[in-house]
Amino acid sequence: HAFYYDGYFERVISPYLQGRKVFLVTREETIKRQLANKALPFKFTPIVVPEQELLSQQDVVQARIMATVGESERESSTILFAAGPVGKVICYFLAQKGIQGLDIGKVAEVMHFGDSIESLV
Repeated sequence: HAFYYDGYFERVISPYLQGRKVFLVTREETIKRQLANKALPFKFTPIVVPEQELLSQQDVVQARIMATVGESERESSTILFAAGPVGKVICYFLAQKGIQGLDIGKVAEVMHFGDSIESLV
C-alpha cells in the first residue's frame, strides 16, 4: 500500500497529523524509539501492546484504546497501528465508534528517521 513507498508517510500523512490528537499503538520498543525521535513533527500518546498473540487479546487492546481516547477527542483523534494483522480489525471497530484508525505497519519503525521503508517490505 501507499505507506510502503519511501517518504510517502512524511510527505502526505504527517502534515495531516499535526492538527490531530495522535495515538500510536505498537510494541514497547517502537514506542521508545519514536518518543526519542526529535524529527517527528507531531506528538503522540503511546499505547503499548504485547509483543505476541495480539489477536487473542483484541478485546483488551480495544478496551485500552477506548479508555485512553476521551469521548470528546474521538472526532479529532487518529490512531496509528503497528500491531500486526489485528490492526485492520481494530481499525474497523474504531470506525464504528467514530474514531479514525490507520494501520501503518512497519512505517512506525522508520517514520522520520530517514530509513527506507521499501527495504523492510
